[in-house]
Amino acid sequence: MLTNYIFLETTLTSDAKGNFSGLVVDLKKSEKYQKITIRSGMYKNIIYDYDFLDIKVGEIIQGDGQILKSDPARVEGAFDYRHYLKNHKITKVVRANTLRITGTRFTLNKIKADFLVYLDTYFDGQTLTFLQALLIGEDEGFTDEFKEAVTDNGILHLFAVSGLHIMLFVGIITKILQFFHLKENIINIIISIFLFVYLILTGFTASVLRAALMYELGLVNKHLKLGFSSADIISLCFLILVIINPYYINDLGFILSFIASLVIIFTSPHINKRSHFTQLFIISCI
Repeated sequence: MLTNYIFLETTLTSDAKGNFSGLVVDLKKSEKYQKITIRSGMYKNIIYDYDFLDIKVGEIIQGDGQILKSDPARVEGAFDYRHYLKNHKITKVVRANTLRITGTRFTLNKIKADFLVYLDTYFDGQTLTFLQALLIGEDEGFTDEFKEAVTDNGILHLFAVSGLHIMLFVGIITKILQFFHLKENIINIIISIFLFVYLILTGFTASVLRAALMYELGLVNKHLKLGFSSADIISLCFLILVIINPYYINDLGFILSFIASLVIIFTSPHINKRSHFTQLFIISCI
């Protein structure tokens, strides 16, 4: 993982070439261009295509173009685009001059693409926009005015996928499966499958990955009777994720997710004494 860290540092601070080749894992369209994310090995490139070539997730493309600079933040504490690219293992951003499709390959990201197509088929307008945001955190359909409004009203977090989504979905699924009197191990398997699919749909965002990994580590701890406390599990989860991607420590969502979880863990003895409604209210506030 150290070589991964060094590679990202040197790549984003050196003069990269404008040629690219990789598997399309994400595709977002705007009025003037389409933003294509391709993966080659462990790393990704972002390609801006102004010619709107008919491209789908799962296709392999290659081409060349002009490298777009990723300057660091000039004001301390401001958004740092270079750090953002490192967090997502993106080695370069290119404005395509030439672009062609060379093949196809299966990718898990196609599941997310197909899910978005499904939503787009059966819903439209604001309903579609809100469903995409609330279910999987896709806020591309929000206008700048709406984003500013929800930010001013302090409700932007409602449209950001987080560990709270995991808690809510897992709780609902568990209650439904318990209603049918399924065994605990069957319920755990079904929930684990759901979490894996949901991770794919949300693009393995740091906060959701944290919540899913904590849930799975909790199951292992319980099954093997390891005797780990909740604090031990969240610490192990933090170490695993930072080893996988050291740049997670620069991800605000990642940090806030762990802080919120720690607050819940250390205040749970007091929260558990409250009514069920009060518990839900306090946790949602955190």
